[in-house]
Amino acid sequence: MKTEIKEVENEKNTVILQVEVPAKDLTISINKAYKEVSRKVNIPGFRKGKIPPKVIDQMIGKEKVLTEALNELIPELYPQAVEMSGVEPVSEPQINIEQMDTDKPLKFTAKVQVFPKIELGDYQTIEMEEITTKVTADDVKKQIEKMRNKFASLEPVKSRGIKEGDYALIDFEGFLKGKPFEGGTSTDYMLEIGSETLIPGFEEKLIGAKAGEERDINLTFPKDYQSDMLAGQESVFTVKIKEIKQKKLPKLDDEFAKNVSKHDTLAELKKELKKELSETKKRQIEQARRNHAIDFVTDNAKIDIPPAMIDRQINVLVQDFDNRLKRENQDLKSYLEHTNDNINSFRETFRDDATRQVKTNLVLEAIAKAEDININDERADEEIKKLAGNAGKELEEFKKELTAEHIDYLKDRLRVMDTLELLESRIISIKKKDD
Repeated sequence: MKTEIKEVENEKNTVILQVEVPAKDLTISINKAYKEVSRKVNIPGFRKGKIPPKVIDQMIGKEKVLTEALNELIPELYPQAVEMSGVEPVSEPQINIEQMDTDKPLKFTAKVQVFPKIELGDYQTIEMEEITTKVTADDVKKQIEKMRNKFASLEPVKSRGIKEGDYALIDFEGFLKGKPFEGGTSTDYMLEIGSETLIPGFEEKLIGAKAGEERDINLTFPKDYQSDMLAGQESVFTVKIKEIKQKKLPKLDDEFAKNVSKHDTLAELKKELKKELSETKKRQIEQARRNHAIDFVTDNAKIDIPPAMIDRQINVLVQDFDNRLKRENQDLKSYLEHTNDNINSFRETFRDDATRQVKTNLVLEAIAKAEDININDERADEEIKKLAGNAGKELEEFKKELTAEHIDYLKDRLRVMDTLELLESRIISIKKKDD
């Protein structure tokens, strides 16, 4: 078999494999095809399975036999051609048969998108504005105030309307296009004004309302709202204010510390809060450094991503969206009907995110390869042991549940983690630039 590679003009990362297979290598498949056709067709005077090839050619046509042979040959020959050519396909091939006969070589082409070339930018030094881990007295004070608010008592308000910080006992009912929707109704709901508990704008539009008053509130759900069926939808809420209360904060002293914690004094409570805030800030900074490293290397790389890779990632994101809907007892078809959308335009809303995700994955893989980051069996076994412990299972029992695909996925994940650790180690903190 001969295989040649031809690049496609004006289509980056796309090649055509030109394949030629000698006629003698096709004999077995063609003979098998004749026998298969012989078993399937009815020709008067001949038993099924015993029809001579010449009779099949005359009565049925050689084309049917060749089609039967191709259905068996192409799935075998295409992978061989890929291996011989050394290309790395990322899409399904477009097969075109150029020549097929019983006494001639088989010639076919396979047009396919291939793994892209990746031009990594400079990732040896990653600059990042310095982030302080210092916890200030003001940070502790804010945390103390949160605790005071949490343990505050509520006193009725009768002489004024609602203001920021009040608690309002309300009944409400939400409508979409004049019809109530599931989850949009509540009675005796205690709402803290300014807590941003409900959708943006709801609490602000209650400012000034007095107990006993009713209001209609026009709102639009955020596009990233937790319920995909409500995201971006216009709504009207009918709200009845039943009671207004204001908070009375507890006195800040040692007695307060005893009531809200295991500490005997306010000083001890503040010391513990400072320690907790410091640990939280360290975790936040670690995540910020990781995110910065990812963004830095992704932005600095140049890749012409094959459309097939982006479409495949869009499929993943659409499936994730559909799974979220199903957890809400809904489905994608109903969602599209509800939003008056179609699947093609809906898929396009994921294109930017999908493109970014694919690019990041390709860049991290390229860096791992450039830095010779690999995960050996011993390292994988250590991780498997941890996972078994977390699952509360015996190691050998846990291993039996793992397939080769599980192991490969585990190694890939560890490889990415090691790559990210390498990138984080190359971050150089610089002083924050003046605005």
